[in-house]
Amino acid sequence: GAMYIERVGFDNLKKRILDAINEGKNGADILDELSGIGSITKNLLAKDTGIASVAKNDVHIQKLTKLFLAKNDREMITYLSEKFQEEQNVIDSILWRFCEQNAWKNYGYSSKESFVSSRV
Repeated sequence: GAMYIERVGFDNLKKRILDAINEGKNGADILDELSGIGSITKNLLAKDTGIASVAKNDVHIQKLTKLFLAKNDREMITYLSEKFQEEQNVIDSILWRFCEQNAWKNYGYSSKESFVSSRV
């Protein structure tokens, strides 16, 4: 991956990502060109380097997508991003922290599932 970035140039790679985002596409998809980068890692890399404001479809997002009965992770993240007027990477971080810290216990629930089912 590093050799590819050196060959095409980081500024060129970032420009292609930003151009894709401006066209309404997932700019992180450009990172598929890096060897060893999968669907979750490309979004994590884009998010954590500040290249693109995306969410990563990790295990927490996958579980919450099912719990909230969303069609897919993109639908859920887009909805929350628009509803709360926050970037998708911020929504991702909030949801990750909520899950990692077992925050539903602060509300008296024993699991994410029981917390969510009481809210829907």
